Amino acid sequence: MLVKKFRRPTSLLAATAICAVSITQFVAAYPSVYPTGVTRYDPEKAYNGYVLLPLVTNYGEKDDVNRLSEPGRLIDMNGNVVHTWTVGSWQRYQLLPGECNLMLIEDPADPKLEGINYIVEYDWDSNEVWRWRPEQTGQGGRMSATQSHMLHHQFERQANGETLVMWSIPVPKQLTKDIKNVNDPWFGRMNRRGLTLIGDELAYVTKKGEVTWTWRAHDHISVDDFMPGWPRLMDWSHGNAVSAIPENRHWDAGDERFKPGNVVFNPRNFPYFLVISKDTGEVVFKGQHKYKGGFSGQHESHMIPKGLPGAGNFLVFDNGANSRNETHHGHSFVVEIDPSKDEVVWLYEAQGASARFYSHSRGAVQRLPNGNTLVSEDTQGRIFQVRPDENHVDGGEIVWEYVAFNTDEKKFNSLARTKLDSYDPCDRFAEIPRSELKVTPPSANDWRVLPDIQRKGGDLTKVSK
Repeated sequence: MLVKKFRRPTSLLAATAICAVSITQFVAAYPSVYPTGVTRYDPEKAYNGYVLLPLVTNYGEKDDVNRLSEPGRLIDMNGNVVHTWTVGSWQRYQLLPGECNLMLIEDPADPKLEGINYIVEYDWDSNEVWRWRPEQTGQGGRMSATQSHMLHHQFERQANGETLVMWSIPVPKQLTKDIKNVNDPWFGRMNRRGLTLIGDELAYVTKKGEVTWTWRAHDHISVDDFMPGWPRLMDWSHGNAVSAIPENRHWDAGDERFKPGNVVFNPRNFPYFLVISKDTGEVVFKGQHKYKGGFSGQHESHMIPKGLPGAGNFLVFDNGANSRNETHHGHSFVVEIDPSKDEVVWLYEAQGASARFYSHSRGAVQRLPNGNTLVSEDTQGRIFQVRPDENHVDGGEIVWEYVAFNTDEKKFNSLARTKLDSYDPCDRFAEIPRSELKVTPPSANDWRVLPDIQRKGGDLTKVSK
């Protein structure tokens, strides 16, 4: 695959930063005090709309990941909350166009039912409209030995009313009995023999709950194919994104691989994403790149739909987690791939290699109507909008940025794939306020936290030395 040349810093400082990254450990320092909310915003350059803000509280606070749900929030460009939904989960909110209903994967309130979750649709007033989950058959899953068929990560409502979903399933024992252990030069010995592997099943389901199409990863991918480095070896394919191929220029030109309705599947634990034929179930395209060693823990691979700049290209959030390549490990970037040319046509990467943009295990990316790209840096709780510029060292200028706040003094808020909607997807949006006031961040040299007495207007002459 070809990668277009991008201008990068060549200073000794930049080179030293790249070489200092270790493949076995990435150390990033963050301040304990920092601005939150909207920290920069240029209304003339940004694409303006409402942002769906799915907050995750205390993510990863304990070894057994502790996730506390927050209300579903819709914010305007200045970070004001303009609407909330009282829902009970944290996994992947999605606004349905035309109705402004909220759809999400809802986890059970009872921890004993872990993994027995549902896809649920709520109306504007948080009333339940639709609820569904696949029938559970067998036991054993990604998060618990008692569950199976756990819905996870992503879904997509189609124009015909069907919903594209995925869930976890155990890989059949007959496929794993001869699985090989691996001695990896970067990550050491991987003892996979004897493990119960967990894979993914994809499906289209109607509003009546009828499953019209299914596809299982282990039927089409070798169980000896995996990405070393992730600690949970049983979590084999770890699908984290599924979407349908939209109408596109490749199909119009006769390329049957990209037939609308074919499915894009992103297995995080492999260095590629797949396009699956809905007609045959065969893998018809394998998407990857070679920039800095290729994909590493990538998320949100999808084809940009018609009507948006870059339509027909694939847009992917490349996390840079557990990479074999030291110049990629520990920092993220966004890639846009033209599948007809097998080429990276746009790349966003902060300062070439920088801890200023890194989400270890989650993230999302969205092309906006004016050509900007919304990036959800989930692990760090940061969202930003990039205006592309081939002369910019990063690949584009940040024209809007939001940093998640800590509500009720909770330890940390991260995100679960933020999305931006226009001002008019449904009538409800006309009823809510919005704000588009420019936000210019202060100069780092001028921003100081004053002593308490000065902030309170106290008399400094009375302060003893």
